[in-house]
Amino acid sequence: MLGLRCSSCFLDAFSIGSVLTARGRDSASGSDMSSQVPVRSVKFGGFGDRNPWLRVNDRVYHIGKHLEGRHGFRPSVPLSDRLLRILVALAVARKLDINPEGGWVSAEQLAATVGEVTLREGTRRFLARVLQGYLDSPEDETAIRQIPEVGTHLIQYRPQRNVGLIIAHGRTRGPYRLGVPPKDITFDRDAGVRFLGTSILQQLPSEGWDLSQALAYAQAAAQQCDYLTARAAILKGLLLGTHASNEKQRYGLVADAHHFLGQYAIQLRFPEEAIWSARQARVLFKELKHWDGVVSTLLTEAHAEGQLGNEIAALSGTREARVLLDDNVAPRYRGMKRAECAGVVGQRYSHLQNFDAAEHNLLRALQLAQEVDDRRQVCLWAVRRAENFLRQQNFFSTERTLVEAHDWFERLGVGGMERTVLWRVTAGFSVATGQLDDAVRWTRHVEAFALAHGLDSQVARLAWLTAAIDRPAGADSAE
Repeated sequence: MLGLRCSSCFLDAFSIGSVLTARGRDSASGSDMSSQVPVRSVKFGGFGDRNPWLRVNDRVYHIGKHLEGRHGFRPSVPLSDRLLRILVALAVARKLDINPEGGWVSAEQLAATVGEVTLREGTRRFLARVLQGYLDSPEDETAIRQIPEVGTHLIQYRPQRNVGLIIAHGRTRGPYRLGVPPKDITFDRDAGVRFLGTSILQQLPSEGWDLSQALAYAQAAAQQCDYLTARAAILKGLLLGTHASNEKQRYGLVADAHHFLGQYAIQLRFPEEAIWSARQARVLFKELKHWDGVVSTLLTEAHAEGQLGNEIAALSGTREARVLLDDNVAPRYRGMKRAECAGVVGQRYSHLQNFDAAEHNLLRALQLAQEVDDRRQVCLWAVRRAENFLRQQNFFSTERTLVEAHDWFERLGVGGMERTVLWRVTAGFSVATGQLDDAVRWTRHVEAFALAHGLDSQVARLAWLTAAIDRPAGADSAE
């Protein structure tokens, strides 16, 4: 019942307490962190008066006042409007997470929440600039893999470590979280919503709104592929709470909210957010014995694990979903989920270069989707088959299945994100076969769609295609 209590915490009023202190000297600034005053309580206020402030223990910081090198911030850092928005966004994320050790948020997610969508890399640089490091000696391999048990950092980050030749985590990479437990977080939810993310949240209606209206608004936005607005609407709905008359309805609405957050995070390529949203929804769906919802969250998590490159975890989650589907969901409701299970397995096998198993599962997914007349899945798995052949460099089969996929899209009238997959795979085929003019045309289709819908992640995924198109003739074309 932990998840249910934490979800309902969103209906309460806010004060953040009990951030611990850190030992040792800070590696970034050299300051003695053991001398810093521990954070016992933190409170946000002044949103309604347009004079927001942050109170840490007995000290009140208004916008522009220096934080005096306390609480994990560098000595020269003032409380800016941007920093305060990030703190509020991290408080919301920590409150939403049912995992006591959760609440981690990427820089991209923070940027989307506080209205810095076009400055996402700037969010990383900003946090790296304002935060002190944790450690005195980064050579200590044991230490750098752990967040200090006692720390002054109001904004925590995953300590930096090396994964092969890749540097992971750290102040410049995150993810980040508010360094306080969810039970100690309360705030004026209406004022917080108005303050947080003026570029998206303030544009949303609020009069008479509750979570059910927010979910309806979010679904309508998602139909238009406006996933950032859909995500913001649900976050706002969770902040505003629900007027549902009984406990079961309230839990059902909160479960749906987290479920949709997970699905939208997949489209935005926020896989970490998708995983924790799916897990929170799953806790509630299990309490409600809503097994179809449990299956859906397992598939959402499998998609997210796949985006993170965790193919084995994705396959394991999909198999668990299939077993649960067959054991607990009525036969008439199984068809679409069976198609999705087969398709996800096929995608993961393709990434593992088990191309025959991938083709078997993707073809099965296509057939199951046709049986239940799921147009979106028919088109998606048709183009994923072509993508699997492209990975094999089987250009004859790629061309044949791509023609079939284009035909499906035209006949069934499917658009949206599925069509961007079609365009991207077609562009990849054009690059691989030396048809660079066609590649440019298909790539521009994806770019235009992504920019029109605020999907910067889709543009980022085109980087290798753009590089291949721009590569001088005769250069190595391997990708």
